Amino acid sequence: MKSLFVGACLMLASLFPAATLATSESGCTFDQSHQAHQLAKLAARHPGAVIDQNGQSVTWHLRDGSTLTVGQGGCMDYGTSVRLKFARGQPLPLAKTLPRLIAVTARHLPPAYAKDIADVWAHHTFRRSVSDEGSIKLDAERDGKSLFSYPLEIDLTKTDITAVWREL
Repeated sequence: MKSLFVGACLMLASLFPAATLATSESGCTFDQSHQAHQLAKLAARHPGAVIDQNGQSVTWHLRDGSTLTVGQGGCMDYGTSVRLKFARGQPLPLAKTLPRLIAVTARHLPPAYAKDIADVWAHHTFRRSVSDEGSIKLDAERDGKSLFSYPLEIDLTKTDITAVWREL
């Protein structure tokens, strides 16, 4: 298990490495220019990809017409997110949408992210809530076996599903 954890950390660092020391007068804990560089590398791998104005996410269209947005960054807090916007704008049940989120996450991020979502779902280690608008939120409950110590939130709305990892 320890070697899996070390391997996952190395994979995460290779895609989304973030310096832990401030590199500018901004007072940010994480290296902002390095984060922008990593997102530019991700965008370069996907024709038609667009980096948002804040430089914290990359969006591109998938073959089925859906849109994938991968975000990462932060100043004092660090986070990574994956958002899959449905092609037809029609909501699907969580049981069908979550495997699709896992698949695109596995394809575009280090495998540990997809494994985290799959493990939370398979072991039912989450709190589930439904908003008045009908969106579903899953909050992962961490145990000592998780590769991630920080929270995972999954939100399913009528138009998309999003997974967010926040390191506070």
